[in-house]
Amino acid sequence: MSSILVLHNRKELKKLNPNKSRSRWKRDKPNDINELNDINKPNDEYSNPKTLKIDIPDLTAKEIVELVLKYSERSEASQKKWRASASHDVKIYVRTATLSSISRSKWLKFNNAKNKEYRLKRCLDIVIGTILFILSCPILLATSIAIKLTSKGGAIFQQPRVNNELKIFSLYKFRTMSHLSENDNTHKRYMQKSIKNPNPNQKVHKLVDDPRITGIGKWVRRLSIDELPQLINVLKGDMSLIGPRPPIPYEVEEYAKWQYARFKAKPGLTGLWQVKGRSLIPFDEMVLLDLYYSYNRSVWVDLKILCRTISIVLSLKGAF
Repeated sequence: MSSILVLHNRKELKKLNPNKSRSRWKRDKPNDINELNDINKPNDEYSNPKTLKIDIPDLTAKEIVELVLKYSERSEASQKKWRASASHDVKIYVRTATLSSISRSKWLKFNNAKNKEYRLKRCLDIVIGTILFILSCPILLATSIAIKLTSKGGAIFQQPRVNNELKIFSLYKFRTMSHLSENDNTHKRYMQKSIKNPNPNQKVHKLVDDPRITGIGKWVRRLSIDELPQLINVLKGDMSLIGPRPPIPYEVEEYAKWQYARFKAKPGLTGLWQVKGRSLIPFDEMVLLDLYYSYNRSVWVDLKILCRTISIVLSLKGAF
């Protein structure tokens, strides 16, 4: 029997039950590896596939994330408990037509064996981060002077953010708003509504024409210069160059369980969300892109995202 299972509709998907044999494992603990293999042996076409391909046009981002997490947790638990080999990893491929940021013809691949931090990532962050920081020093200096001359308050401020370990760290940004807006809850109310009750017809998923933004701050944001001080966070080890954007604590408070999938990778200065459209992408799809990155990250993927970020920033796509 083939170990590749292809699903084309929701009726087939409902037959899929990744936790089917878990109760039996708890009831009858295997005595040796042969008995374990016997327990995991498929008894029908929907049991324990090694490669799962889901080609369902109306599958949502939420459904994809939940399915991938369900299989990953099962695979990780079985490997940890039984010291099993990589044969228990499940490769998942998904194709759907509901995602605005992904082409219908593209298969999203989620391979649990890839879900580990690669060794060269920190070296890449230090080397490239240092180079970028030195090259951006004139821009940092000029922006600081412009902000100080055009509005009251400091040029750089620290904002609490949440990392992949659910711990708070201070993120550095150029101040683009009036110093009087520090205690304003406009953004908090907007994000709470956007996460819990997203508008499917909304084209831009960000506050636009915010009156709190200063004149110089508008262009600092559009050119993404306000993010450059985060190179300090990268060099400190708080963040990586590439990864999911770190959320504000009050945003995390509104997360559903499946949305915590964003925390499977270290937060980054840029990532798939930026190169796929930034504020033009709804929050649910951003979570999916973050999970997709965590399963496919590598030096090559990071370099590709870094290069594409430059062209996206210059094009002003999704910047408001």
